[in-house]
Amino acid sequence: MKNTEYKTLYKSDSCCRFGCMGKDTEIFAADGMTKKADRVSIGDKLISRGGKTVVVMNIMTGLERQMVSISTKSGSVLLTGDHIVATTDGNRTAGNIRPGDMLWSLNTVSWQEEPVRVERVEWVMYDDKVYNFVFEEAAFVVGNGLFIGDFTLQQTESMMKLPLSDKEADDIRGLAEKI
Repeated sequence: MKNTEYKTLYKSDSCCRFGCMGKDTEIFAADGMTKKADRVSIGDKLISRGGKTVVVMNIMTGLERQMVSISTKSGSVLLTGDHIVATTDGNRTAGNIRPGDMLWSLNTVSWQEEPVRVERVEWVMYDDKVYNFVFEEAAFVVGNGLFIGDFTLQQTESMMKLPLSDKEADDIRGLAEKI
């Protein structure tokens, strides 16, 4: 398989979106080492929830102007607003995460899953390449210590609603008027 690059597409009342992570997101490999999202390759073995190993079958890339920064006591992660995150209350999009929410993280000392409280969430300018991975089946990977969804999980959770930023809403209205 080859790497696939995409962009968010809008047409009238339809919207096709893909959630991704920032290029510097530290991804945990099955060998216990980490590598940045932009260094992950097809065939790499990564850690998933439940201690499973998943193999990267494809890598999705794109460009994003804004990202959601989710901060916990153990660090932060940059995700697109529609990227899936594992919370103690079920899967949610990064754009719907709020301070006080509890996310699932990986304790890298005990290698156990544990909840961690969100301290801060903010939209930040990014203007760079983003990444997401495809495995044989939907899976969560560990990004900056948090369990974040892959591309397939992103598609199966597509019924979740993401609040658009004012700029995104204006962009959609402008495109809809031209169609």
